Amino acid sequence: MSYPYLKAYSPSGLPVGSLNLDGNGNNNPVAARDLSGKNTIKKTYFQGNISMKYKLPFVKGLSLKLNASYVKNYTMQKKYFLPYDLDCWNQSTRAWGVQKGRIASKASLNQWFTESQGYTIQPTIEYSNKFGKHAVSGLFLYEYSRTDESSLSAGREDFPITDIMDMSYGLTVNENLVKGGHGLDRRAGYVFRFNYSYDDKYLLEVTSRIDASTALPKKYRWGVFPGVSVGWRVSQEDFFKEAVPFMENLKVRASAGRLGSDRSISNTMTYFSTATLSKDPIVMFGSDPQKYLGLSRPINPNLKWELTDTYNVGIESSMWNGLLGVELDVFYMKTTRSLEKQSGNFPLSLGDYFPAYINYGSHDNRGFELVLTHHNRVKDSNYSIRGNVSWARNKILKMTEDANVPNYMRSTGRPMGEYWGFVAEGLFQTEEEIAHSAVYGPTLPGDIKLKDINGDGKITYDQDRVPIGRSSTPEMMFGLNLAGEWKGIDFSMLLQGAALFDVNLCGVYADVGYDNTFYTKPFYCDGNTPYYLVENSWRPDHTNADYPRLGIVSRENGGKMSSWWVEDGAYVRLKSLQVGYTLPTKWTAAAGIKKVRAYFAGGNLLTLSHLKHLDPEMPGVNQGYYPQQRTFEFGLNISF
Repeated sequence: MSYPYLKAYSPSGLPVGSLNLDGNGNNNPVAARDLSGKNTIKKTYFQGNISMKYKLPFVKGLSLKLNASYVKNYTMQKKYFLPYDLDCWNQSTRAWGVQKGRIASKASLNQWFTESQGYTIQPTIEYSNKFGKHAVSGLFLYEYSRTDESSLSAGREDFPITDIMDMSYGLTVNENLVKGGHGLDRRAGYVFRFNYSYDDKYLLEVTSRIDASTALPKKYRWGVFPGVSVGWRVSQEDFFKEAVPFMENLKVRASAGRLGSDRSISNTMTYFSTATLSKDPIVMFGSDPQKYLGLSRPINPNLKWELTDTYNVGIESSMWNGLLGVELDVFYMKTTRSLEKQSGNFPLSLGDYFPAYINYGSHDNRGFELVLTHHNRVKDSNYSIRGNVSWARNKILKMTEDANVPNYMRSTGRPMGEYWGFVAEGLFQTEEEIAHSAVYGPTLPGDIKLKDINGDGKITYDQDRVPIGRSSTPEMMFGLNLAGEWKGIDFSMLLQGAALFDVNLCGVYADVGYDNTFYTKPFYCDGNTPYYLVENSWRPDHTNADYPRLGIVSRENGGKMSSWWVEDGAYVRLKSLQVGYTLPTKWTAAAGIKKVRAYFAGGNLLTLSHLKHLDPEMPGVNQGYYPQQRTFEFGLNISF
């Protein structure tokens, strides 16, 4: 990225870049693309599957089945960097000068080789049969999978010539890249399913999974995860047919089940100690410095599967020959024994002398999903309407938290995924106002004013952060499908939307926390900036502004971590629209043409949202996100 007011090339022919006041920059997108090097990835991939089934002749409905698969792949990546010059405008010295592009200061080559192979075997016994009004079916299978991986990498720098970028020509070895390793993952499990129905009215299904995880200690490695569901086709009962003749279908169902998860620790072996060799020789044995062998943190021999119990009740109904259809599901989910990290919950004096993971947390989730349908035909026309809405809300019931955290800063009892930060109370207008207010860091008029939550006269990260926004995952989603046809004219439309969620215009990263984006800091990372951010920013003659003062220097006053940048993400979008016309068959048959249809189609034609200038479907971290495009399409389909 580069500032929009800089030309692509200087009069001397060099690409133009810039050094901003933060000391970074040195970039030109065209030069970075064409001059900085090359990245080549070559992959060889093989996948084979086989399936065999044998029906036993001496038992009706009994069959044996075997599924097997094998995967093998190689990946070779060769990536080299080349230095190139830029004619840079230095904002600190206010002068031009030749600088190296920031992508590479010297020629270097990195290469990686990875290999993996795996197979899965799944023998199955199946049974299905009917005995009068009784229908019985069942399944039992065993599944075993294994994946082996290995990797190797190397790197060299200081290439005297760059015409041939091969490892042999580099003068300096990049020791950080000279390494290799291997990995092994195995999975095993059993699946059981039993189905029974009587007269197609009373339905029963019993299921169970018995899975093993190599990430868990031996005595807790296997987990049993059962499930059961029942159904009743009330509309099949004689008394119902007489009492409610307009309802052709009514089914009531309920289910309960348990699932297990080891996803949080799937790539770890937390139940035995490991050793790590230090990178540099930093201990002395005699007179020679040596690398040391360090042991990992204490093990946790009592880790178990994370459990999620789900309960669901639902109905399905159809009335008046399809004029009204209703499908409603209500659910409740509770996760217990969550596999949680403990880092950050102990004083630094303890070091890392505690297990990395424990089974401690729990949370729940509840909600519903409703679908309404309508189908009808009126003379020469027919149309259909389908609307759906779903709502789900979660809550943290228990989690590992620092005992010294104030109650208003605890996540327990609150929804998952909330935005936490400072409460914005407006913009500072004068130096006097700043002098009589609590601040987080260096602050000037036009900066965001933060609320002192605990009233101690200062703004601190540890004491003044509170929930400032809902999760970026919508609690409610809805949609509406409309379709119709009349004398060759057809029409279809999809409206979709979401509500009860927020969007944070600042970037919130799991590993580094808050950072500015193009939407919150003018010319962020040498990039362009939205017109509205510049025109509606604070100025001494424009104090009732929508955005803080302009500036290209990073500010450490806490404003980027505040509610100022949190917006309601609710939206309704016309996702797609299509209108078509099909010529009458009598017009086209004489020419030997079966069908001719002309149509217009559009995508993202209309969006209603509180976010005036942004795509409401953008991800939680919107940096570099390219918004969805509005499309228009005209077409002609001809079938012979």
